[in-house]
Amino acid sequence: MGKRTVLAIVLSATVLFGYSLLVSKMYPTENKENVAKSVDILSSVSVPSSKLTSMPTESLSPVLEPQEYVEFENDKFKIIFANPGAYIHKIILKEYSEEFFLEDLFIVPEELNSKFKVRQLPGVITFTFKGNGREIIRRFSISNDSYSIVLERSERGLSGDVSNPARQILLASKVVERSAYENRFMELAINTPKKTIRKKLLSLRDGTLFSQMSDWVGVRDRYFTFLVRPSAAAQNVFIGKDASGVKIGLTVGDAPVTSLSSSQQVDVFTIYCGPQDLDELSKLNVGFENIVHFGFFDPISQVLLAVLKFFFRFTHNWGVAILLFGIFISLILYPLSLKQIRSMKEMQILQPKVKELQERYKENPQQLNKATMELYKEHRVNPLGGCLPMILQIPVFFALYQALMRFIGLRGATFLWIKDLSQPDRLIPFSQEYPIIGDGFNLLPILMMGSMFMQQKFSAAAMSGGGSSDQQRMMMFMMPLLFGFIFYRMPSGLVLYWLIYGTLSGLNQWFNTRKKTS
Repeated sequence: MGKRTVLAIVLSATVLFGYSLLVSKMYPTENKENVAKSVDILSSVSVPSSKLTSMPTESLSPVLEPQEYVEFENDKFKIIFANPGAYIHKIILKEYSEEFFLEDLFIVPEELNSKFKVRQLPGVITFTFKGNGREIIRRFSISNDSYSIVLERSERGLSGDVSNPARQILLASKVVERSAYENRFMELAINTPKKTIRKKLLSLRDGTLFSQMSDWVGVRDRYFTFLVRPSAAAQNVFIGKDASGVKIGLTVGDAPVTSLSSSQQVDVFTIYCGPQDLDELSKLNVGFENIVHFGFFDPISQVLLAVLKFFFRFTHNWGVAILLFGIFISLILYPLSLKQIRSMKEMQILQPKVKELQERYKENPQQLNKATMELYKEHRVNPLGGCLPMILQIPVFFALYQALMRFIGLRGATFLWIKDLSQPDRLIPFSQEYPIIGDGFNLLPILMMGSMFMQQKFSAAAMSGGGSSDQQRMMMFMMPLLFGFIFYRMPSGLVLYWLIYGTLSGLNQWFNTRKKTS
């Protein structure tokens, strides 16, 4: 094995290991002491008073009247409303058999203690409150085959002047506890006319204010998202944070109205509560698709995910789709892999001449480099040609990693003994978690290590003249161990792809290195 090939392998492993460390910094874990089981923001919200009308903190005190709950559902979810306040207490996603990651949604603080009358019809539920010289109507509409909710909130004065109704809305008042690992995926997204602003939710400071006009505002975790698009552009988004957690608010509408006598104020909100699925999001045709983002390699991730979905349409099994996807990538990169093998073989043939040059110019490194490059040029050998397929595979790996980490389709998808392709395969689950190996014995990384070992062995056997045998033995054992360590607790869908790709690459290398270079 040539020194440049060894260098390329070590560089690839270093990048992979460094990337795992980078991800941990990009998605910081919140201190457990500051994370409650449910983050309740029904407490004072700290925002810059110079830029916002003051939030009436007395309205954020606990509700005094007993809460009543009203259920409202379609084929996709069940909504549980709380009254007084006429806000969304919980959402249960039927297809995924779990409660939504946010609770107590869409609270208007000054209405929190207001008891609304309820009228429910198929697909529509209306909350009405009359008091304090005004009438407030909240009308929620849903359709059967959608995760969307349309909220129409109207307010009109009944007599005389009244104080300005709060146009500030608490988008969510509770964040359901997830593991420290899952908390890394919490993100705030603000879609402005120029770009989509994305911030790690748990890293935002108290008093943060985003004053850009925005089309929609959203919060997402690993798989699901909550999005709000007001009929009038949102003026700003404000963040509050204390020991109880993060507070997210939204200000909408024009300048404050000081009189509601014989006037009416209407706000319409398009809301989405569901999976980060492009097909579902695009149905609304309001730009919610921008919430789906896979990081730096997003364009590549989107393409790879589209190819994976294409295979799923024929197989109806995500595990089989990943196998076909691995074969597809191997075929795409086959010409480059063949070039890599030939380049390595050609470099091996030139090794005796390179050693002669090293002996001749051992006292003159500059002349040695010049003579070596002339030798490569004379024989039309590119010393970096063997590194190209490996370098091209790095962005593919990172892009696929980001896509599979957030792709809802793999969540709960089974294949052979694997119960969830978005998690490690856990052939033998443990009753407790152990250092390094975690909470189960994962077979796929072991198979991947075996595949890499055989690939290294084929390469060393075919080109036994290059490099010292000690170096080859070290690489033969160290590289599979290093990659096995990195991959051991990664999602089984990703490890499955790397296993099939590595196996095919090894077979390709074994077959082609047995041929004589033409």
